[in-house]
Amino acid sequence: MMKKRIPGRNVCVSVIMVLLVILSAGCSAKKEDAGYKSLGMDHGVEGFLYNFDQRSEVRTLVGCYKKNQLPVSVTWVYGKNAKAAGGTRPDREKVEISEDPQVIREIYYALSNTIIMGVASDQRDDVRYYVSFALPDAGECRFDFVSENTIRIGNQNYVAESDGNLWTYLAQLEESQETALTEDLT
Repeated sequence: MMKKRIPGRNVCVSVIMVLLVILSAGCSAKKEDAGYKSLGMDHGVEGFLYNFDQRSEVRTLVGCYKKNQLPVSVTWVYGKNAKAAGGTRPDREKVEISEDPQVIREIYYALSNTIIMGVASDQRDDVRYYVSFALPDAGECRFDFVSENTIRIGNQNYVAESDGNLWTYLAQLEESQETALTEDLT
């Protein structure tokens, strides 16, 4: 017995498949146009920093972003010359501050994609680097780092893994600041 072929059925199915591909490509391009993605928050993965760190100030920071409120500023200490001076106080001359919304967003999302791997074997309490957000309610949300791979939350150090965006971006900001200072002096 021979099956009856419906003319145009394959064409119709093909057209529908092409339309679905085009629509899905358009949706993903729109998401990428936004430029920012937080793997942990967007997907609820508990190992990512903002889901792992249950401090109230972290919940406030994330809550502000969910309401489309940016922190007032971001302050950080990072770079080749940054080092802890007397325990948890970094050198004041290496402190950088920005109120630029683009810088705040970049640092926020770079931190959000940091993964907490587990408790660190090194439990030193000296802080080499930090990132601190000044919140709209006059509060502060600060993240302390013993090293690029060790974050200190409360009285505990954790192994932190990131995609490198945070440290690369902060190094670029420092380099651009130094270039601007050099150009101003000449």
